[in-house]
Amino acid sequence: FFLNSDTILCNNAVGIFFNAMQNLGNNIACIGCMLKTVDGYIGYSYGDFISLRSLFLTIFRRITFRRSLYGKTVKGSYPFEVQVVLGADMFVRRSAINLNHGNIFDDIYFMYQEENDFQKQLHKVGLKSMIVNGPDIVHLGGASNSDGPFNIAMIRSTFMYVKKWYGKFYYYVYRILYCILYTLFFLFCPIKNPRKIN
Repeated sequence: FFLNSDTILCNNAVGIFFNAMQNLGNNIACIGCMLKTVDGYIGYSYGDFISLRSLFLTIFRRITFRRSLYGKTVKGSYPFEVQVVLGADMFVRRSAINLNHGNIFDDIYFMYQEENDFQKQLHKVGLKSMIVNGPDIVHLGGASNSDGPFNIAMIRSTFMYVKKWYGKFYYYVYRILYCILYTLFFLFCPIKNPRKIN
């Protein structure tokens, strides 16, 4: 069970995750839950693999909902499949960890996107990630970084991920579009205090 330091477990989340994993098929390698904010709202809990498509979708959602970190909601009934469980809470099947000789996080990432990279590896061999119901976890969010929406460590890790998985040409195209889209976003859709928006 991988858990961020800026989280609060409000029930027997570990036991609930364990029981859920036992009842899921062996092709489910990583599970998480819908995290809550300190105000009790549903917070950012899962996402998509990083790609040009996800970049455009993220910008579109942020413009549409006028919010920075939140916007992902429950996809109907539990459990439901997602591409990436947020690294704040990842309950991982031991056999999935053993796939890469126990080295689940690539050393190229200092901070951020390591869970995206790990679950991309799982996806390549046919393993899946899911969100389950039951665990009650509060994620303070951003407590380990004070950069706000302009997070240098996050941007650097995102670029490293793209270069690793898609190659140099895709990487350069992604980087140029990222800079253009986010410059336009911050110019025309300023966020005064993203941590209070939900």
